[in-house]
Amino acid sequence: MTGRKNTNYWRPPVAAARLKEAINTQLDILTIADQLGLKYEKHGRGKVRLVDHDSCIINVGKNDFARYSQLNENGKVVGGGSLDFYMHFAGKKYFEALHDLESQIEKGVAVVESAPRLEEETLTPEKRHRQLAGELSAALNRNADNASMRQVFAYLTKTRKIDPEIVQAFVNQKALFQISGQKGHAQCAFVGRNEKGLISAISFRGTSSSVRFMGDFEGCDYNRGWYFDPTYDLQQRAYDEKPRAPKKKILLCFESVIEVMSYMSILKAGGYKWKGFAYLATGSVTKTKAVFETVRLYKPKEVVMMYNNDLEEEKKSGRNPGKQAAELVAEKLLEQGTPAKVLLPQKANDWNDTLKAMKAGEIELSKKNEKSRMREPDRSR
Repeated sequence: MTGRKNTNYWRPPVAAARLKEAINTQLDILTIADQLGLKYEKHGRGKVRLVDHDSCIINVGKNDFARYSQLNENGKVVGGGSLDFYMHFAGKKYFEALHDLESQIEKGVAVVESAPRLEEETLTPEKRHRQLAGELSAALNRNADNASMRQVFAYLTKTRKIDPEIVQAFVNQKALFQISGQKGHAQCAFVGRNEKGLISAISFRGTSSSVRFMGDFEGCDYNRGWYFDPTYDLQQRAYDEKPRAPKKKILLCFESVIEVMSYMSILKAGGYKWKGFAYLATGSVTKTKAVFETVRLYKPKEVVMMYNNDLEEEKKSGRNPGKQAAELVAEKLLEQGTPAKVLLPQKANDWNDTLKAMKAGEIELSKKNEKSRMREPDRSR
């Protein structure tokens, strides 16, 4: 038969495994990204990030990638080597992807020079604090206007609709700064601290409403994340001889600091005591160890997992990473003896979208004086 395209790409398992290994060791992920038309930018030391898929980080030295916003069926982050990258972003299945890339192996295209795979240096909390504080100071000093916090306040209060008092609460605890990127653009810097008051993590986000730009400083401790208690400044633990531990009964856990601040604003607008809770941002749905470490350190009586409700992703693929991760963590906490539940935004993707919709009158706010309370959503399927 002629004129019919051959779609039988199967090959014996041993031969397929050998070709997969050759692809992963010889083909550069960045070259594959170029071939697929995927733009990328520098993201810390030895890493780049896809511009249009900013949760996808490529480790250039190791020639692998991780897309932190998406999970596999086994609950692990989508990622891997060159072949996995091509399969994921080209939408190709295993044997078809092998077929597509085989010719580049034969021609010796995009050969990756073998580089020593050095283990990442283990940072002590003190060394991490000095490293992150130094990077923060350098970013602060790039522009004298950063001290005014003008662009950060405008972005958070006007674009994100966060309550000014809540923005100021983060500024007061030195958990929020205005910094400048390498090109001089103003950014929000969110600072997380460990149980000793030392800086453990810093994330940043651009203040432009039209261009999405975000990331983390190199060396963050994702086992601590971004913990915030409105009535207890963790910095005091570095100076007090016998510091008291925070004693908030309920810990609310989110994906990002923006979501934390958004829900605080929702509570305040509803007449609830937003200072009565402790808050944690983990950084993504895959960095859930921070929840368990925070529970171990501060011993809350109850945990509420409040990740995003990825409704659009669920419509496309049938998967909801935010809901899935929140439910898994809650189940593990319950197994360990800590009361836990899941509370997801029901009419929007995340809590900031919920806040903005409330401000626009698109979602009705339930007030405390209407005897409303925080309830666990219907988890029936």
